[in-house]
Amino acid sequence: MYHGTRVTPPIAIYSSEEGFDTTYSRDGMWGHANYFAMNSKYSNDYAFTATGNGTKQMFCAKVLIGKSCVLGPDQSIQRPPLIAGT
Repeated sequence: MYHGTRVTPPIAIYSSEEGFDTTYSRDGMWGHANYFAMNSKYSNDYAFTATGNGTKQMFCAKVLIGKSCVLGPDQSIQRPPLIAGT
């Protein structure tokens, strides 16, 4: 999956011990979280643009997904919701 970092240099995430830490995140359609896209074209809008040469950078990551649930857009979400039966 693809992930754009917009204003955070990707090296800051790549070289940190925390990796995709939500400290670097901003509120999105489903609250404060890390967002990944199946299509690189979508993440291109969020890609980091390097100063000087204007090249864009984004992550291509293998993402392991656990239990999930369907949610409507809600920007007030601060952490993943509890899923019934877990």
